[in-house]
This record gives sequence, C-alpha cells and structure tokens, in this order.
Amino acid sequence: MAQEVAQVIPAVVSSTIVPAELDSMGNMVHPEMDVEGINYTALIPIMIAGYQQQQATINSLQDQLATVQQDLATCCAAHGSTDGRSMSLGTGAGAGEALRTDLIIVPNPVADHTQLRYTVATPGRTRLEVSDASGKRLEVLEEAVREAGAYTHDWTTTDLAPGTYHVTLYLNDSFVVKKAVKVAR
Repeated sequence: MAQEVAQVIPAVVSSTIVPAELDSMGNMVHPEMDVEGINYTALIPIMIAGYQQQQATINSLQDQLATVQQDLATCCAAHGSTDGRSMSLGTGAGAGEALRTDLIIVPNPVADHTQLRYTVATPGRTRLEVSDASGKRLEVLEEAVREAGAYTHDWTTTDLAPGTYHVTLYLNDSFVVKKAVKVAR
C-alpha cells in the first residue's frame, strides 16, 4: 500500500530497515528487510483540506437546490399546479385569478434565520407550526385570524440542531406542509 500512496503523496512515505530476527539459538527467522511505511499523521492536514473542500461544494449545491425548490414552488403556485405543493381553498383574489393558500420557506436550507412567506386564500384562523422529522411538534410560531392575502413570518432557527424539520401552515381545517432543512454554518 505504501508504494501506491508514494505515487500520489510521496512526502508521507519513507523507507526504513527492519533488522534480521534471530531465534534463541541464533538461527535467522527472517533476514534484514527494506520496507516502506506511511506517516499517517502527515495525512491529517490533507484529509481536513479535502473535507473542507467537499463541505464547500455541498453548501453550494444546497444553496442551488434551495433556489430551484423555491423557483419551482413559485412557478407551481403561479400556474395553478395540482401536484400537492399547495392547495386551493376558495375563490379569487380578484381579476379572475384564484388566490391559493401556500407556504414558501426562503432561504431553504436554513442557517440561523429564514422567512416563511405564505398566502391565505380565504379568511380564517391560521397557525404556523414546526415539527421535527418524526412529526413531533416543537413550536407554534404564530397564531392569528387572517384575511385573504399574503403574509410573512421571520423565523429564527438558532436553537435548532441541523436536520430536517416540517413547517405546517394551518388554515381553518386545511393545511400545507413544507420541509425545511437546517444546516450548520
């Protein structure tokens, strides 16, 4: 293995001599040998640099994915999609266009702060809740009686551990659930 490592990172491989081994009667068990060894401690900074580069790539890809998800959700909401990303709860906001109840998390993945942007299609009682990945309710962020329209809620997530959470917007007897991914920064 040392020969393979030497082709890539020669600085961490060194040669040494293993002396001959004799038994108690003076007979040679094995002759003196030249061997190559790996300085594993010297690999630590290289592995850390690789990890940091990989983490930067992951963060960049998560940011790109969040942008695409938000663009998709906005597009679906604007074009009346029936794929379950949002729900239609009533009639219009005017000008022949139906207002849809929906929830968008910007940005997502979430670092320490994010914004919950939601629309309410019909007047009623609203509640924003956060649950963990197993469905256990962690917090009620907001409860209010709302008229039809668009609203925002600033959400501070500094107390949450990195992981997957679900944000639920309840409107009367209906709801919309969106996934929020909390990342460490």
